[in-house]
Amino acid sequence: MSQDAEVSQGGYPVEIELSSSLQNLHEDLNNAPSYNANGHRSKVSRATTANKKINDWEFTIPSRSISLAYPGHKSNNNAPIVEDPKAAPFLGWEFASKFTSWKVRSQNILAITYTQSLHALPIHTNKNVAADYVQRVFKRSKCVNAYFKKPKVYVETYTAEDISSVRFLEKTELNMRGFEECQGVQVLLRNKNITETRFPYRFKSVVHNKQMPHNGQSILEKSGYDQKDEEGMDDGIPSPPWHDKRASAKIRHPIIVTFVMPNLSHKDHMESGRNSVHGIDNKTLAPPLLWKVQMPPDASIALEAFTVLDGNLDVHSTMQKKMFNYQDAESRDSYSDSDCSASHPSNIYINGYQSWSFAGSVAQGDEQPKPAMPDFLSKAFNDGADIPPAPTEEEDEMWVRNDGSDTLMRGGYVQKGCSNMKNDDSNSGNFHKIAYYTSDFYTCVSCNESEDDDNDDGLNSDLATRSAKAKLDEHGGPAMVLGFLSQRKQYGLITLDSDLCRVAMHASMQGLIASDKKGISTDWAYCQILPGNCYDEEPMASYLNAVSSYNVAKPFQSFPPLTGWCSWYHYYENIDSASLTDNFKRLADLKSKIASDTVIIDDGYMTAWGDWDSLKPKGFPKASGGMKALADSIESNAMIPGIWMAPYACDKNSKLAKAHPDWIIRNNEGRIANSSNCGKFFYGLDASNPAVREYAFKCIRRAVQEWGYKVLKLDFLYAACLQGNGKYDLSMSRADTMYLALQTLRAAAGPDTFIIGCGCPIGPAIGLLDANRISADTGPTWYADFPLPWWDHGTLPSLRAMVRNSITRSSIGHRFWHNDPDCILLGKTTRLTDVEIKSAATVIAMTGGMMLLSDDLSKLSNERLRVATRIHPVTGVTGVVLDLHNTSQSGIPSLMRLWCTDEIELDMKEMSAGEIATLNAKRTSFISGRSSWTNPWDRERNCLPVAKGLGSWSVVSLSNWLDKETIVSLPMHAALPPKHVAPNDLHLGYHVFSFWSAKYAWVSVDQSMKSISKKLGPHESEIFHVKPVSLSKGQFIGSELHFTCGYEVVEFNSTSSTIDLKLRNDSKRSGFVYVYMPCYANTMTVTMSGMVARGEIVFRTPKIGHDNTFYGGHVVRVWVVINGNGSKDDGRVTVRI
Repeated sequence: MSQDAEVSQGGYPVEIELSSSLQNLHEDLNNAPSYNANGHRSKVSRATTANKKINDWEFTIPSRSISLAYPGHKSNNNAPIVEDPKAAPFLGWEFASKFTSWKVRSQNILAITYTQSLHALPIHTNKNVAADYVQRVFKRSKCVNAYFKKPKVYVETYTAEDISSVRFLEKTELNMRGFEECQGVQVLLRNKNITETRFPYRFKSVVHNKQMPHNGQSILEKSGYDQKDEEGMDDGIPSPPWHDKRASAKIRHPIIVTFVMPNLSHKDHMESGRNSVHGIDNKTLAPPLLWKVQMPPDASIALEAFTVLDGNLDVHSTMQKKMFNYQDAESRDSYSDSDCSASHPSNIYINGYQSWSFAGSVAQGDEQPKPAMPDFLSKAFNDGADIPPAPTEEEDEMWVRNDGSDTLMRGGYVQKGCSNMKNDDSNSGNFHKIAYYTSDFYTCVSCNESEDDDNDDGLNSDLATRSAKAKLDEHGGPAMVLGFLSQRKQYGLITLDSDLCRVAMHASMQGLIASDKKGISTDWAYCQILPGNCYDEEPMASYLNAVSSYNVAKPFQSFPPLTGWCSWYHYYENIDSASLTDNFKRLADLKSKIASDTVIIDDGYMTAWGDWDSLKPKGFPKASGGMKALADSIESNAMIPGIWMAPYACDKNSKLAKAHPDWIIRNNEGRIANSSNCGKFFYGLDASNPAVREYAFKCIRRAVQEWGYKVLKLDFLYAACLQGNGKYDLSMSRADTMYLALQTLRAAAGPDTFIIGCGCPIGPAIGLLDANRISADTGPTWYADFPLPWWDHGTLPSLRAMVRNSITRSSIGHRFWHNDPDCILLGKTTRLTDVEIKSAATVIAMTGGMMLLSDDLSKLSNERLRVATRIHPVTGVTGVVLDLHNTSQSGIPSLMRLWCTDEIELDMKEMSAGEIATLNAKRTSFISGRSSWTNPWDRERNCLPVAKGLGSWSVVSLSNWLDKETIVSLPMHAALPPKHVAPNDLHLGYHVFSFWSAKYAWVSVDQSMKSISKKLGPHESEIFHVKPVSLSKGQFIGSELHFTCGYEVVEFNSTSSTIDLKLRNDSKRSGFVYVYMPCYANTMTVTMSGMVARGEIVFRTPKIGHDNTFYGGHVVRVWVVINGNGSKDDGRVTVRI
């Protein structure tokens, strides 16, 4: 296909234009040497097209006029490209939209940070072990310092000047999982032949050259592991020329950068625009830009990072009219300066490396929360991707080749930082200077001031309400989402400066030697710019859906979200066979109050980590039958057996460590790599070593097939890829190693085993785990307990740390996996208050993940046990965090919302609680094969189906995470159920029921213009239910039985004078039920379980006149007792007036 062509794909024009119109370029593309897809020299034809379409979303390389655009609804005019001849040449790329003043500009296409591979090998870096001693003896003499000095670091930058050719990708060539049709362009960059220009000689790298196909697949192939989901991850992109076996090794193959944009369907997204309240608006069309890098192998260099984005979030642009190339005055004047006013970023969402790492939003200019513990105790917990090291700034002479000649000459050029950059900080190549904020895997930069504040929705007219509205994510300004679609190849890192404008994205390789014949390929990078007021859930939703689909996440391949009991927080390591067996029987006896579906035996059964088949002789004598007998005991009590292991960790004194010291990861100095301290130091096992993976495979296979455990809690998984070059295979990145380690565990366990990850890096685990811990360990106190530092923001156990991450990572629940927020502690052995325990229960309930207990349930008070029963069973629905990207004083979001409706067909009577939870969770997850571009205003993800007749209502939680009493508010409009499910009757106001305090309030239509507010004590939460008042039928308002105030009902029928309902009766419980009768009367009849009961009128709604008729009614409270015997009338309540 011609490269200077305008191609139509299903009516959507895509332009790839190559132009030499700029006079200040160093080379003209017509004369520049280039290399085609086969690696042979060629020339690029000069473009004949001088025009381009008007586009709503556009990726461009301006200096080469390469354009990749998603057309908008109004795009029907042509105009010449406008260039400013006085402007300095911009040699990178930019991504922009006409819907917002934000755009992303990268000042180059790629920057590679590297060293000589010889200097990355242990034979070189281990010299530093003796460096301190030698330098002390010789008093740090110059000759000794010269011998032990760090290796030179180089940065090679590629810009538009380095483009040799461009190739358009047909839509049939791209198979981007998680997206619809895509359009793409491949930019081929001249290979600068780093080896010849940097190093004085070639050498054969002394590397364990066990390549990925051989090293990585052996144990998986033996196990019969089905890797079809991992196949085809090249997404249909043509194989690079160096993959061709016939390709000559002498050819300098180009570096390939592929840019892709989804080609969305107008019809689908016109239908999925905002609902009628907001109007259909093409702002919902916010396609991302995706790109990746492919580089041919080169064993002479050790790669530190590919910097795939190095530029700015431009928020000061006034969206100049010439950018859209309008010719006619009507089009040119359709966007005023006020429409294009800049909204400055106010917050950044930080995602931590693994389960326990900090995650949450930070206000612009505030410091990023850090661990309080010193590095030697905590660094490995949070040690994911690295900022690339700064280039060596020396004037040393160096032997280099001169213009490709065979002779070596003196006086070479050592590049200082990145070329073609104008600002001092950005030009130095020292990304540490601008990395005020760092986020692993993905991030979101947001603005809490809407660009469309003038476009009020009619519900809010007063200044105070509009101010409150601006603090909600769904009504915020524009947002930028940056991340990677996966972390199977490298750990990705995004850095920003304190102003949230200077931005960089790095694919971190940390000394990887590019010896694999497949070369180096990055994971797909992702950039999405969302206009303000265009998302109801939160701005990262489309990205998280895409990641889920791309990695084929399977949260439901085994079980529904787990509920159960774990031995850790009651027994810790002090477990034995007898006490566990007794506890299983007590759990079975308590099933009438709260069902435990699963039991997990935690740490303490083995003699040492690593020796998993060596049981403690006193606690687990052979006569007891070992771990298999315990699994049988759990199953005999009608529960699912689970067990804890740390397959890539071992104790210092373990038999494994003594027998296989070569399996232990070592750092760059040759010392054993630090794994951080979890109460003890331990060793990390090198998962790049096939022998280690085979060992881990056998341990898991034994637990599943020989012992009979169907749930595995696998901990300290990050230990498989600790930092350090003292490992088996230096051609594997740490992310590559982690992904292969997790693949091995899944292959050993099989698809039907439920795997819970803990201490696990987030990216590589997607698609391989059923559940994953998303927070630090909970604890018996709100803050980390003395002597641990209470001000820690990292990985120390505390209820505050558990609450924070459970909320801030709730959006990945049922997308990547089931979220595991850790256990809820109810016992008096903790120092937690009743208020704090209810707040923990609120978070677990509203986020909809797993629910595990860990107390001796037989010793719990009825009051504490009742807290657990009131959030059980789990719903499987994840509430939306309304202020995730707007930090409060506490740094923890305080507002969550889900909603319930009977408009979804669901036969509650014929389904168990577990089946309903599974169905709900599947509806809220991203199902592979479904478009990621769903309508956010449908609120489908946070919708809970309930029994017919119950109607629709919202469930919102308000929390105060401060250490002092304060008033927490939520604008009423944000607490209302979606408009399209509201009753069509005369508007009589709203029922508002507070769950934990069991109080009712009626809110008039006028009051609904304001907000829901409550004064909450320190660490206190409340759950409110908001339902429109019905004109003619009785309503279920709520109960003290379940936090949703409706999920506990399986049947509901009503008229204007009668209500007949049936409550779930699979367990014993009691409490008040509140119903509304839309009429006034002096007498009523109440029955409960077929027996006469007492009802009490607690509120009379005021009479509201309409057409000479007055409307209103009574709120009735009934005390109910459910026996949990499953009888026909158990839990049935009837009220007649």
